[in-house]
Amino acid sequence: YAILLGNSASFTNNHLEAFELIQRNEDVIGPHSKIVAPLSYGDKCYKKAILQQGTLRFGDRFNPVVDFMTIDDYVALLKQCSFAIMNHKRQQAVGNIVIMLYLGARVFLREENPTYQMLKNDGAILHTITELEQQPGLLKTPLTEDEIRKNIEILFKHWSKKSVDLKTKNLVEFHLGAQG
Repeated sequence: YAILLGNSASFTNNHLEAFELIQRNEDVIGPHSKIVAPLSYGDKCYKKAILQQGTLRFGDRFNPVVDFMTIDDYVALLKQCSFAIMNHKRQQAVGNIVIMLYLGARVFLREENPTYQMLKNDGAILHTITELEQQPGLLKTPLTEDEIRKNIEILFKHWSKKSVDLKTKNLVEFHLGAQG
């Protein structure tokens, strides 16, 4: 199986901390998982350091994405990942998080990330990095079909065409009403 780790070559991804978490728990999660790390944009020096560390720590299991891909190719790559670790303290990678939840991945976010709070408040099935540290076996436990369906329902609440159209209509009416 594969683990998506982060979304860019930015220090806010906290890759090294996530690398250490995976390494500390390889006896539980197994030494065969691929680590997919999108690094196609961001800081070039950071990218170089993460490429070196990822290869040093995981060898050919480390699969960095260093070039931009078409959206179809990128989603095909994400479909290979059953798990995602987004170790950002701030709101970041929302598109990747949404796609991963929609594809049925078990997603781990930092509790202080506002995206975690919003999705969790809506009832989404996702986990904190702390939970992963305490229960590393989660990194080899796929979501059930019911959990996947629940996550998709929550995503549609925020990002379906119908939902976005309604929010846009309400926003326009609010601003037009404020002028009248």
